[in-house]
Amino acid sequence: MYPDVSMAHGALSDDYVRKKNFATALKEFQLNLMMDEHREFAASIGQAYTASGYQGVFKKEIEFYQVLGANYDSSAVACAYADLDDKDRAFRLNKAYDDHFLLFIKAAQCFDSLHGDPRYTQILRKMGLPE
Repeated sequence: MYPDVSMAHGALSDDYVRKKNFATALKEFQLNLMMDEHREFAASIGQAYTASGYQGVFKKEIEFYQVLGANYDSSAVACAYADLDDKDRAFRLNKAYDDHFLLFIKAAQCFDSLHGDPRYTQILRKMGLPE
């Protein structure tokens, strides 16, 4: 692995979330954020985790990534909503499509719960990807 690459820690965090190893997921996510100079956000997700478990982390991600600016990421917002099992809001994927932020739509495990929804199939078609 590449310990000095923040993206690697972000990917590890997501893998740990899928395994429901939330304490390790939080550690990796915070390391990812610290390496990207987001110290305040790293601290706030730690507090959210302490108060509300990983659901709190997902909610903090939504707050952080939905604000227009340097950190804006509509795909991360859609992913957090999918992880919260809020499918209607997760279909902000359409916004992510418009923003050209769906590079990993077929590989991102956070969207797995959406695969059976016709709206997911519509997005894949719109992108010219196989279903």
